[in-house]
Amino acid sequence: FFLSEDGKYNPLNELLTTIDSLFENRLIKNKSEKYVHTKCRYPARYYWLNKKLKFKNNFFNQVDCTQFENWLADINPYSISIIFSNYNADSPASMFGHTFININNKLLKKESPLNYSIGYSAVVDKNDNFLKYAYKGIFGYYKGIYTISPYYLKIQEYNNFDFRDMWIYDLKLNEEELNIFIYHIWELDRTTIDYYYFKGNCSFHLLS
Repeated sequence: FFLSEDGKYNPLNELLTTIDSLFENRLIKNKSEKYVHTKCRYPARYYWLNKKLKFKNNFFNQVDCTQFENWLADINPYSISIIFSNYNADSPASMFGHTFININNKLLKKESPLNYSIGYSAVVDKNDNFLKYAYKGIFGYYKGIYTISPYYLKIQEYNNFDFRDMWIYDLKLNEEELNIFIYHIWELDRTTIDYYYFKGNCSFHLLS
């Protein structure tokens, strides 16, 4: 996720490296293992920098970000909703429930199962027993990733299979806030974050 070697701990270096990479036409790997311009890999960064620095003469207008633009057109965002699935009494791992976010398509209803859902969860080893699962989850030995999947898969997983209630809360975001959110989701693709069951779980990272 970071372009600078110490970007995780030094925001200034990360900022300067991002600006340099924009003007150097440095190419970065995207989700398809293809090399693309920084503007295409980090659209939220570019959006924010352009707003603050006002790049002259539309310097980056000729950059081709076809893959990102096609993805954005497919999602076609109109609004977003937070969805909370309550706990499952038969599963200790669900004692806090689960939180994910729906991107509501302009052409569909908010509750449409064809909308896309964004979740964050740990990548667990299926061979781990309950004690290993608990230990690794509490002390950050699992990696967590963001995923995007059709909403109907979430309905099947939490409602149909686990019989868990799902509560939907619509967020009042303006167009700019919605765009920044969607752009940043694209940036987080292929990024792993240490997962902590109590303090760095799905709700925590979706809030950030």
